[in-house]
Order: sequence, then C-alpha cells, then structure tokens
Amino acid sequence: MMIYFLSYLLAINLLTFFVMLIDKLQAVSQSRRVRERTFYLLSFVGGSIGTIIAMYTIRHKSRKPSFQLMVWLVFLLQLCLGILFFREHLMPILLF
Repeated sequence: MMIYFLSYLLAINLLTFFVMLIDKLQAVSQSRRVRERTFYLLSFVGGSIGTIIAMYTIRHKSRKPSFQLMVWLVFLLQLCLGILFFREHLMPILLF
C-alpha cells in the first residue's frame, strides 16, 4: 500500500509542478491563465510539495502572501495527517 501512496504523491506533485510551469509561461506570454482554485485543489489532493517547489524554483505566485500561506497550511496539515496515518511505517525513521 505504501508504494501506491508514494507513487501517487510523486505523480500528483509532478503534475502540479508542470501546471504551475504552464501557468507561468502563460503569464509571461499574456495568454489564458490557470485559475488559482485549480492550484488549491491540486495542493489539497496531495500536490502541495510540487506547488511549493514551483513557487521557489520558477518564482511563480511567490509574491502572493495569501497564496503562499494557504499552500503552506495545506502542506502542514497533510504532513500531520501523514505522520498520524503512517506512524507505524515511520517509527524506524523517527527513532534516529
């Protein structure tokens, strides 16, 4: 089960990163943009790490404090839930 979960996380975060990249390119070329709620949805379903990486590597949405705050809150919530749900798998890692 853990391998499926990690595969899902990798896929959703790559997808989120590339959607952020596409939106950045559209912003530069003044084309039609991706809605902000799409980024919130992608972050909420597991893509918060991809969103955070995109914010700081391609400098997209990095000037919007409200967007950053929401994404970081979603990430922290996911981290806490992940630790609670997978704590038996994480115990050997956390003991070091």
